[in-house]
Amino acid sequence: DTHMHCVDLSTGAGARKLLEEMHSPSLRCWSMADLYLQIRKLRASLSEGDWSEHVELSEDCDVPDCIELLDYVARYWIRPEAARRLHRAPVEDRMLEMACGVGAIYSCLQTADKDCGQKIPFEHWAVQDESEGGYGLVEARHTERAQEGKLVLVKPTGHDGNWEIGVVRWKRDGESGLPALGVERLSDDPKQVTLTCVEENEAQSIKTVFLPKLYQRDIDSSLILQTSDYRDGRLLDMHYRNNIFRIRLTEVVDSGEEWVRTHFDLLGNRGAQ
Repeated sequence: DTHMHCVDLSTGAGARKLLEEMHSPSLRCWSMADLYLQIRKLRASLSEGDWSEHVELSEDCDVPDCIELLDYVARYWIRPEAARRLHRAPVEDRMLEMACGVGAIYSCLQTADKDCGQKIPFEHWAVQDESEGGYGLVEARHTERAQEGKLVLVKPTGHDGNWEIGVVRWKRDGESGLPALGVERLSDDPKQVTLTCVEENEAQSIKTVFLPKLYQRDIDSSLILQTSDYRDGRLLDMHYRNNIFRIRLTEVVDSGEEWVRTHFDLLGNRGAQ
C-alpha cells in the first residue's frame, strides 16, 4: 500500500513501477508519498501565484506549462495504479449522491446532523462501471465541485445507508460529451472523530476522519486531516466512541490540495472520563 517503485538487484536493470504480482527477496522498494505531497504543495503555490520563494524558475517560465508538468509527474510516475487494474463491471440504472470537499464530508458524517442534505448541494451521478476499488461515473451536466484530487462521499440515491469515502482520481469528458469521473474507494465505513493535542500548550480540537482497515484490499487504517493539521510525529489523543487512543502521526500515504491521508502508530488507550 505504501511502496510504489522498485529495483531488482539480480538483474542490473533500472527502477520501475512496483506491480502487485512482483515478489522477490532481491527487490528493493520505496515510496514517493513525500514527493507527491511536495508536488501538490508546489502546484497550489503556482496556482495562487506565490511561487518565487518555493520554486527556482527563470523569468521566461510559463506557469501553466509548469503546472501541467507537475500534474503529469504526479499522475503517471507517483500515484499508485493498483485500483485501476481491478476488474470493472458495467452497471445499469444506478445513481449515486455525492458530497464534495472536506467541509461537506465533516457535515455528512456527523451522526447528529440528519439534515446535511438540506445544507450541502449534493451532486447526482450515474454509475457506469464499478470495481472493488471504486467507480466510473457520468453526470448529466457539467460540474465544478467534483475535481481531480477532491475527497468525496457517495451513497445510492434515496438510501439512508452508510456513506463511502473516496477520492476523484481523474475527470474528463466521456464519449457522449458528458463529464466522467473515476473515483477510488478509500473506505466503506468512514468515521468522524476528534483529535486533541498532547504536547502543545493550546487546547486545540481537530476534526478528522478515521478510515478502518479495509481487509479485502489489505489497506491499513488511516486518518484524513486537513493539510495544516498534519505534522510528522505529532502526538494526539483520538476520541472514538468511549475510548481515547494515544496516537503518533507517521507517513503521508495520499494527499490533495486541502487534505492528507496519514498512517499512525497506536501507543495506548484508556476509557473516556
